Amino acid sequence: MKKRHLVIIVIIVLAILLRIIFLQLRPLHSDESVNYYFAKNILDGFGFSYNPFNYHGPFYFYLIAFSFFYLGISEFSLRFPAALAGIILSIFPLFLKFKDKKFDKIGKYIASIFLLISPSILYYSRYSIHESIFILFSFLFMYYLTKILEKKNLEYLPFALIYLAVLFTIKETVIILLPVIVVICAYNYKQIKKIDFKGNITIIMISLLIFFFI
Repeated sequence: MKKRHLVIIVIIVLAILLRIIFLQLRPLHSDESVNYYFAKNILDGFGFSYNPFNYHGPFYFYLIAFSFFYLGISEFSLRFPAALAGIILSIFPLFLKFKDKKFDKIGKYIASIFLLISPSILYYSRYSIHESIFILFSFLFMYYLTKILEKKNLEYLPFALIYLAVLFTIKETVIILLPVIVVICAYNYKQIKKIDFKGNITIIMISLLIFFFI
């Protein structure tokens, strides 16, 4: 077995253990009880009514409802979607390929380890709240946006807009991400100029339709 394969296995095992073990032991926080209430209503067939003045979008509540349906109602199943997002987030860099060979050999493993042991990310990955899901989808969106800028084509646009759309259904703080996107696009203006927008009208329209549908 190659060393890098051993490192990947160790990181994956640690990511699972740190986020799953004893997940049910801590008493529920008030935010978790609110999330339980909405997810249980969905599970009981009452649906979800969005109120932007008090609560967040429905995506995370439906994830918890699915977790309740398949795993039963418990503290573990309430926190499982956040824990799963935390696991995926921790191992996400391991499966990416980077142009920089040095970073591809070493950097992505260091990045994964930092995500693995980050106190704040670990805490929110063991806590039934929107943050770990939100961070994961932000990473996925940024990854595909970076791919668009690197390759100077729009083949990844549908994926980028799917993840951006889902972010809007998770939490309203996604609005903070929009100025970041503007800054990134302004900084990469030269790469954007090289993209053939006229020749990709179909993919742009399909991507926008998917975005607004979600």
